[in-house]
Amino acid sequence: MQRRQKLIQALAALSHDAHLIDFYEKARAKKSKSQVRILLYHRITPDVMPWSGSYVVHPSLFQWQLEYIKRKYRVIDLEDVIACLLENRPFPARSVVLTIDDGYKDTYIHTFPLLKKYEIPATLFLNTEPLQTDRMYWFDELYYRIWHARPMTLEIEGLGIFLLKAEPQERIGIMLKIYQILRDMSPGARNPILSEIRELSHVEIPAELGRLMMLNWDDVREINREGIKIGSHAVTHMILSAISTNDMKREISESKKVLEEGLQQEIKFFSYPNGRYNDDILQAVKAAGYQGAFTTFPQLVDSRANRFELGRILPGVDIKSFRFYISGFFSEVYEVFNLIKRPLDKLRWER
Repeated sequence: MQRRQKLIQALAALSHDAHLIDFYEKARAKKSKSQVRILLYHRITPDVMPWSGSYVVHPSLFQWQLEYIKRKYRVIDLEDVIACLLENRPFPARSVVLTIDDGYKDTYIHTFPLLKKYEIPATLFLNTEPLQTDRMYWFDELYYRIWHARPMTLEIEGLGIFLLKAEPQERIGIMLKIYQILRDMSPGARNPILSEIRELSHVEIPAELGRLMMLNWDDVREINREGIKIGSHAVTHMILSAISTNDMKREISESKKVLEEGLQQEIKFFSYPNGRYNDDILQAVKAAGYQGAFTTFPQLVDSRANRFELGRILPGVDIKSFRFYISGFFSEVYEVFNLIKRPLDKLRWER
């Protein structure tokens, strides 16, 4: 993940410094004018962890991005996007939508005040389990324990042997490797491994850390009253394709019910955890009564888009990568890469 992020940053810097982004924006002005850019944020905080990658944006950069968006684009609401798709009418020219996933406390502390200052609407997609329990996500617990463990050999049954050295980059590499293995597991397979890591690392997480890290109902109700829309991100941030059909449907429908009861309003939109979905998951989202759903596929949205497969683009980690993403240039590069990659993958498979 870190290697991929560095490659994107390098490509963004090259594109910016060589004025390729400017050239692209002029060449594709007519097409991009009719497309919606749905931005995907996770955390806006000055406390950027070394493993955060593109998921954490510093408040000063976020403020610059909002000012740039106000100058160059028209900010609209998700409901406007869905209404245009349903009514088969064009989107407002050069439109941008802001979305935020996960529900970290810094959304209330740093994101909300800036959105309010610049009068920019946004939609926050929440998992309901952290709201109801004050518990942090399992992957944040994993990161915390591995980051704070003393140098040691971590022998995990079923996963292998990991040498935790003091060197930060090596430790981050191990942390992300373990996360990627556990991410696609069902809770029944993952939880015993997490328990083993807890015992082996001898790192205890302060009881109040989850409460300090995650939003609570009071936070959510306040920002909702001030105009931030709320959507569902499932109950537990589980990869929905990694669990049983019944559990998948429960994650989708129960989160909607909990949010609607807690906020006394209809919850219209769903964000797929990790952007991962299949036809069964999509159909379950429809059946639960949502009006639209959002992926992490880095694609600008046009009038042909399926409202249950709407792409979103990351905001980048600096000014150059932000322009690379929001211009649509990255989306085009990504499409070309995929067109090349698919035949190569097929050749490898045939061999």
